[in-house]
Amino acid sequence: MDYTAGADSGMKSFGMYVGSNDVASGTHDRDELKGCIVNTIGLALTLGETLKCSIEGFYSTVTSSTTTTAITTNSTKPWTFAQGQFWWDVTTPTSDDVISRVTSATININNNFDPEVGREIGSRFVQAGEPGLRKYDWVITVKMTDEIAAGMQNTFYGASNTPSDGLDTAEPTFYKLILDFSEGSASGDRNAQILLEDCAINDISKPINIGDNIVELTINGTAKTGTTDTSNKPIKWWTVP
Repeated sequence: MDYTAGADSGMKSFGMYVGSNDVASGTHDRDELKGCIVNTIGLALTLGETLKCSIEGFYSTVTSSTTTTAITTNSTKPWTFAQGQFWWDVTTPTSDDVISRVTSATININNNFDPEVGREIGSRFVQAGEPGLRKYDWVITVKMTDEIAAGMQNTFYGASNTPSDGLDTAEPTFYKLILDFSEGSASGDRNAQILLEDCAINDISKPINIGDNIVELTINGTAKTGTTDTSNKPIKWWTVP
């Protein structure tokens, strides 16, 4: 659906097989979904657990058959979240800029597709995907010093110790959010970053004291785009050579 092979611009559609195999009777049931479009993606990270991803979307049409398609089981080990770090308002993050450790996080990306917009007159099938304004929502639970937590609270307020009156500007001050995940720095270790631009905090919990001037709090916010470091894409990953 609306796909040009080799083109670099625009969002791509893709195909997907959904099938089952009745071992006893040897009868197979396979649906080939064509023109698949991803509308929303949700990433969930919890300390000590594997990364979870949910995807929602729609497709143009489907063809059913009894022919199976062989698959090769993916042998890549799942990503276990264990080394999350949180940067706020930094351009090039370094170890000195880490302000907290991440206990859990959810990142939701919504392309706001309206399939009805791309439905050709007189056709039952969607002919082209029409994206709306992309929206990013994020929630993180972090551990940080009480001093840094006080600074985050002032960022939320828009002023020191009290909410901004909103007369100077109609928008909050925007920041950059970077979530860094790493298996390590040895050869073959996997690394990833979620980088969001123009971030604002919607709400922030009261800090919970867990000892030694360390507190835990949950921050809920939004973002407008991925960073220019990733050509406006929100995620990058690499393997240490």
